[in-house]
Amino acid sequence: MQFVILFLGILGTQVWIRVLGIPRTILMPAVMLFCFLGAFSLTNSTRDAFFALAFGILGYFMKKAKYPAAPMILGLVLGSLAEQNMNRTLMIYKNDWTVLFKRPISGVLMVVSIGIILWSFREVLKKKKGDA
Repeated sequence: MQFVILFLGILGTQVWIRVLGIPRTILMPAVMLFCFLGAFSLTNSTRDAFFALAFGILGYFMKKAKYPAAPMILGLVLGSLAEQNMNRTLMIYKNDWTVLFKRPISGVLMVVSIGIILWSFREVLKKKKGDA
């Protein structure tokens, strides 16, 4: 499958360059239409199209508030995978949360993660204190 996508990408390069030349006032509504059609056609349910609309509105307001989209997308894509593996780990170790700190690699990763979270909170508080 990857080779088919690679082949289409290489052959379609000239076409994609021309597509980028289309004015945004025409291109963006077409992209939105195809997004809604894709969401609907996946399960033939309008619920999925409404979800696409809701996330589009959420994305619009996130862009207005200058929130980065990458963490949101990573959370949506990797969240369920992380939750499943966390549940699996806790089932194996009989709900012992200390296992996340006992092993050297997981302990270092947890300490680094907590440190990054605390550092980001510190930066936000520093910024707010400087604005006031």
